Amino acid sequence: MHTVNWILENKEWLFSGIVATIFLATGGWLKSQRQNRPLAVGYDIFGPHSYPIPVDILKEDNASETHNGAELVILVLQIDNHSDASCRNVRILYSAKCKFPARVEFKRRDTEVKYDIDHKSKEIIISEIPPNETVSVAFFNPYNGFSINHVMIGDAAITDSMRKHVQAKRYPMLYWSERIATAALFIAAAVIFWAGYVLWKNNRDNQLILSATDNLRGCLPTVIHDANKNPDDLIQRFSALSYPFNRMVLAMNKATSLQELTKKRTVVFCESNQE
Repeated sequence: MHTVNWILENKEWLFSGIVATIFLATGGWLKSQRQNRPLAVGYDIFGPHSYPIPVDILKEDNASETHNGAELVILVLQIDNHSDASCRNVRILYSAKCKFPARVEFKRRDTEVKYDIDHKSKEIIISEIPPNETVSVAFFNPYNGFSINHVMIGDAAITDSMRKHVQAKRYPMLYWSERIATAALFIAAAVIFWAGYVLWKNNRDNQLILSATDNLRGCLPTVIHDANKNPDDLIQRFSALSYPFNRMVLAMNKATSLQELTKKRTVVFCESNQE
């Protein structure tokens, strides 16, 4: 009970300390996030997608061996480098094989990509991806069991955190909308907490007033918080009271004199409501 009373008496100081701690912790977390931000290199896999091939574009010697439902299956690996430095020795490790050779090209540059395909090790090595550039690797008609096992930079694999960082760079509106929604949830939680505190405080004040003014008539009870910080105002208001309301105020606050009343932090005050 003593602990509860101490919390109630120091609620403003505690609340301000909690708010300051939250702000400092949030600032420190954001700073650490900026310092520990992963390299903005990531990848996405699209497909496989199937596209029908018109028989007219097939060679005559193969047309008799195919049918109208011939398809071209394409799986695309897109590697994005959204950092400010070139990304070198990018390795793509895959399983199984494809019917046709892979096609590697830049998304923005009109030059050829320097790469090497090691069919024995089932690995594609891209020499360099310049800053803010994307490389697209298309696999045509992959056989059953084909999959991209790893995308690596040298000996280090591209992690999920790196891919998420690239997603934020690639789709900034989606990234910020998620952050704004998260912030809105925290703000809503804080507002609900504060509304609940105000409701609890008002209910506690009402209970205090009811317990102190039970069966009293002719006064309008109010609660004066932090009365000891402004004793002159309390003395002025108390001096304006007439008998018996001045005695009622002393009795409600368990004080024997005005001097003792001015030392109390919370004062239940009673002003006359009679004409």
